[in-house]
Amino acid sequence: RNVQDAEARVSKAQKDASASKRQTEQAIKEAENARKQAAFAKSAETARTDELNVLQTTYDETVALGKKQRLEDGERLAKMQQDLFYAQDNARKNFDEIQDLKGNLRVMCRIRPQLKAAHTELENFKLDVGPDSGHLQLLSISKRQSSEVDSFQMERIFDKNESNDQIFSEVSQLVRSAINGRNVCIFAYGQTGSGKTHTMTYPWNEDNKIAASGTVDEGIIPRAVRMISSAISETKDSWTFTVKGRFIEIYMDHVYDLLRNEKGPIQDIPVKYATERRNGKDENIYKAESNEVELTTLYGDFHEAKVREMLLQAAKSRHTRATDKNAQSSRSHSILSLKIEGERVDVSSGKITETCGTLNLIDLAGSEKPADNSLDKESQAEGTKINKSLLVLRNVLDAMANPKATQVPFRESTLTKLLQPSLGEGCRTLMFVMVSPLTKDREETRNTLSFAKVAQNAKLRT
Repeated sequence: RNVQDAEARVSKAQKDASASKRQTEQAIKEAENARKQAAFAKSAETARTDELNVLQTTYDETVALGKKQRLEDGERLAKMQQDLFYAQDNARKNFDEIQDLKGNLRVMCRIRPQLKAAHTELENFKLDVGPDSGHLQLLSISKRQSSEVDSFQMERIFDKNESNDQIFSEVSQLVRSAINGRNVCIFAYGQTGSGKTHTMTYPWNEDNKIAASGTVDEGIIPRAVRMISSAISETKDSWTFTVKGRFIEIYMDHVYDLLRNEKGPIQDIPVKYATERRNGKDENIYKAESNEVELTTLYGDFHEAKVREMLLQAAKSRHTRATDKNAQSSRSHSILSLKIEGERVDVSSGKITETCGTLNLIDLAGSEKPADNSLDKESQAEGTKINKSLLVLRNVLDAMANPKATQVPFRESTLTKLLQPSLGEGCRTLMFVMVSPLTKDREETRNTLSFAKVAQNAKLRT
């Protein structure tokens, strides 16, 4: 029995040992699995860390490359901008030099189209090249009751078959000068009915003449406005422009604002001595205190239609009267002024370039002598005032042509007071004389051409 108990205890101990062994082996196995799992997790974490490091490195390299690329792009854009500015400035400089060679006071002539006149009613004009210069033209007209002729030399003469489009091909250079920052003035001078308003304003002076561009023979003002608009659009990436307009008339030596807002009887406005920036410097000038109309939007676009509205409003306000030359003759001088200010910023240096030019478009009243037999005393008084102001203008040009003259009589009329800035240093002025093609107007034509001769002399000696 003791032996059996001992064997039983031995058997139980063996079973317990076997179970313990199995448990130990299981524990070892589980520990190994845990170790493997830990090693795998560590390997995965290491791989993830390596992946994140690679991603961070790639990101850092991408950011650095982007910064470098942006820097290179910025430098390239700055270089392109500088090249563009250099090209613009060089083109302007060359253009200005060419215009300076042409003179600061230029004189041209237009013979009005003959309309429905019979051949026997037409003047026998002769055009030729002038003897003093290869590019000046010569216009000859018969003397009074004589077979001899008088000849008048000018820069350019447009005959009765040439259109407003051909005229603007010459005038456009002056409009470009105004956009570039110069003070420019274009006069239309001649007797009533010689085509001044048609050359300058048509069809924007007539409310019922609303036509698409190119369908009518537009005058200088509509074409100049369109040219300014195109120039602003074409340079929008580098220049910012603002354009402001004024429109006045000089009637009986008084100044009236054709863009006034108030209703009721029109009142004249004062002319004062003021300082204004012109051609890059401050100048003391006579200036009429008239309304100024903004012609550009907040986005820098130019209101072409607004200029047309200005002209239509002005046409309704101008002093006109029926004369023996025209059913509706302007009895005043009108001055449309477009002030063109430009700004360009160099992004690399911060340098700001500014320009300020003015384009004055002037339609002078008819230059014919008032009829002595007129029963209309008011018409005679208007004619007398008109011719007195034009005579002062002629005296101004005479003084400019005379090297011995000690002073120029700008202050003798309101017209010449306001025109003084257009005839001074750094300005560019075109005197456009208009003549009738009819023999019955020969005397007035000769007077107009005589005025052109005075202006031409002033140009050549200035």
